[in-house]
Amino acid sequence: MNTTSVTIAISEDLEARLKALAERLEKPIDEVLALALAEYADTWEDHLDTVDAPQRG
Repeated sequence: MNTTSVTIAISEDLEARLKALAERLEKPIDEVLALALAEYADTWEDHLDTVDAPQRG
């Protein structure tokens, strides 16, 4: 799988929460972040498909 790097600014609080999740899941933080972004994209794609469905007939 090809990957790319992204740089974002997040609050220290969010960083701490994500690091804690990564530890609890016993996964590297980059894997946790990639999973979170994939789930976010899936959720919004599904939502927008549902919202757009009536317009498509």
